[in-house]
Amino acid sequence: MLISLRHKFIFVANEKTGSTSLEAALCNYSDINIVRTEWGKHSHLAAIERQFGWIFDVIPKEEFLIFGVVREPFDWLASQYHSHQDQKFARYGHEYAGDMTSDEFIEIWCDRNPKSSVPQNQRFLSATGEIGTNFLIKFENMNEQFDLVARYLELPQIFLPRINASPQHARPFNPGPASLRLIRERYALDYGLHHSAGRFVGSAETRGPLAQQAAPRPVSQGSSPPRLSEDEVVWGYRIILGRDPESRRVVEEHRAHASLEVLRNVLLASREYRMRKVGKDAPQG
Repeated sequence: MLISLRHKFIFVANEKTGSTSLEAALCNYSDINIVRTEWGKHSHLAAIERQFGWIFDVIPKEEFLIFGVVREPFDWLASQYHSHQDQKFARYGHEYAGDMTSDEFIEIWCDRNPKSSVPQNQRFLSATGEIGTNFLIKFENMNEQFDLVARYLELPQIFLPRINASPQHARPFNPGPASLRLIRERYALDYGLHHSAGRFVGSAETRGPLAQQAAPRPVSQGSSPPRLSEDEVVWGYRIILGRDPESRRVVEEHRAHASLEVLRNVLLASREYRMRKVGKDAPQG
C-alpha cells in the first residue's frame, strides 16, 4: 500500500497481482509506504480510508488517483495455488497448499484463508461500500497500463521489475467441474470488474493529461450500447437475489447500467431484496 501526497495517488495492493513490483517502482514517489503483509500491505481501501482519513482534510479525496491491479479470477486463483505450494508456507500450516489437489485448494484452503481468497472486488470497496478506485490495471496488461498511470501522474518513465513470482515447478491448477462452478459463483463480480478494468472512471475521467486517452470512446447520439455482459447481470441476480432474471428483456435492461456498482445498488435497493433480508433477520423459533 502506497500513498503519495506530492503526486496525489493511493495504490491499493491486491495479492498475487505484481504489487511488490509496483511498490518497488513507486516507492521513491510515495510518502507513506506499507510494504509488509503483517503491517497492512494488503489493506482494503475502506481500511486505508479509516486509518489515513486525515489526508483528505489536507487534500480532497477527488484529487487522488486511487488505483490497483485486478487479475482474471481463474488465473488469480491459480497463482495463489502455485504460490502457496512453496515450502516457506509449510511453517504456517493453514497457508500451505503443497499437499493439496486443485479441488481441495478451492474447497478447503480458500475457506481456511479468507483474507487471501476474498473476492478481489472487496479489496477495492470504499467505506461507503462502492468501488472506490478510479483506475484498475489489468494484470495481463501491466506494463502498458502502468505506463499510462505513470504518465497520468506526470512521473518519468519507470522500469517495472519482476519480483516475487510464483514457483515455476508448482503442481498445475486443474479444478474439476464442481470447483469451476464454485469459482464462477464466488468470483462472479470479479469477472465483471476485470472486464471493465483499464480505463479511468469517476473524477479521474476528466482530470489529468491522459484521462481522455484511456476513457471509453463516446458513442453517437441516440446510441446506447450495453455496458454489462449477460453473465454479469445473471450472476448479479443469483448472488444478490438468489435467482435468475425473470426474462431476457430484464437482462437487457440491466445491461444498460453504467457499471457493476450501479447494478449492485439497484438490486440491493429492490423490494425483493429488502423483503428477503427482513425474512432472514426475523427471529427464529
